[in-house]
Amino acid sequence: MEKVPNAVLGLVAFFFGLLLLLVIIPIQVEESPFGDLHEQLGLEILPITLSVGIMGAGIVLFLSALAGHEPTSVDWRVPRRVLKAIVLMIAYYPFLVFLGYTIGTIITFSGLLWVFGERRMRHLTLVPVLVSLCLRWIFVVIFNVRLPRGMLF
Repeated sequence: MEKVPNAVLGLVAFFFGLLLLLVIIPIQVEESPFGDLHEQLGLEILPITLSVGIMGAGIVLFLSALAGHEPTSVDWRVPRRVLKAIVLMIAYYPFLVFLGYTIGTIITFSGLLWVFGERRMRHLTLVPVLVSLCLRWIFVVIFNVRLPRGMLF
């Protein structure tokens, strides 16, 4: 019974990638804002690559579990951090809707830094602000992309 956790996790990852590939990508990816780039490369290239990667990782995890290559001990701090990061990334969408791109990104990035162990206040404030403003400049000025303004700001 020791082989069950990673085997189950591998199957879940495989079917999640398959769900992305067969259902979510065809529904969500409609047309490219870049015109001809869509015809040349295909807008779906990145999500398809990621979903196939998830499926491949699931297969490898499943097969390694069946072969008996289970870890002897699990450091549960890492999965907790990953779960906290996932919760923050899910919360990022409401932050974008209500606070706008810049403030939502600053809050989310600060939270991610905190989750992964950064405790210096200077880094928790300055780095997210600089990264958010640089990304905003790149998207708005270089790529001419309209970013979410937010309902409150």
